[in-house]
Amino acid sequence: MKARKQGEPVIFGDATSEGVLTHAGIPTARIAVVVIKDHVAVRKMVSTCRNLNSELTIIVRTRYICEVEALHATGADEVIAEEFETSVEIFTVVLNKYFVPRDWIESFITDVRADGYQMLRSSSNIPKTLPDYVRYIPEVSLTALTVEPGSLMAGTTLGKINLRKRYNLLVLAIRRGEEIITGIGGETRIEAGDSAIIYAKPEDVVKGNTS
Repeated sequence: MKARKQGEPVIFGDATSEGVLTHAGIPTARIAVVVIKDHVAVRKMVSTCRNLNSELTIIVRTRYICEVEALHATGADEVIAEEFETSVEIFTVVLNKYFVPRDWIESFITDVRADGYQMLRSSSNIPKTLPDYVRYIPEVSLTALTVEPGSLMAGTTLGKINLRKRYNLLVLAIRRGEEIITGIGGETRIEAGDSAIIYAKPEDVVKGNTS
């Protein structure tokens, strides 16, 4: 392993095991960062770490917002939800396109994170999804268009299709299976089965979808 060859202390073992975590120094550590994807193992690891060290700061990365509350209850201090962060990234792109001041956007995102994503999990009338936010911006439609097999878009790049110039459609992101692809550019390739997240006026979406 590269890190071990460079002299870094690397330990291999079951991260949910009390013995392994003790050997890794959790009882005297100041911070533990948990980034594994198995949500059952993550909860067990967080619980064990908390039992070994009540003063430990535990930071966890999880895939879904619905896991945040349970992980906090298990003993995590900070939980970063990938699902939320992807939504934040797309939401930020939309607001930037409408020239919303950057400090306003950052203030909003900071408030949501500080609230433990409660704004996205609450049953109150606070908007909970990206389309909910966007409907407060005039003349905007945010929708997902699926690229069907045999479509002229399948297997080509956004630069070649040039949806922005031809149909006034802006592709913010692409969902490919479980993956969300951001950082979209002209070289980004579209594949059959992809769902393109489109930002445009409703009438332009209809035109682009029927062309």
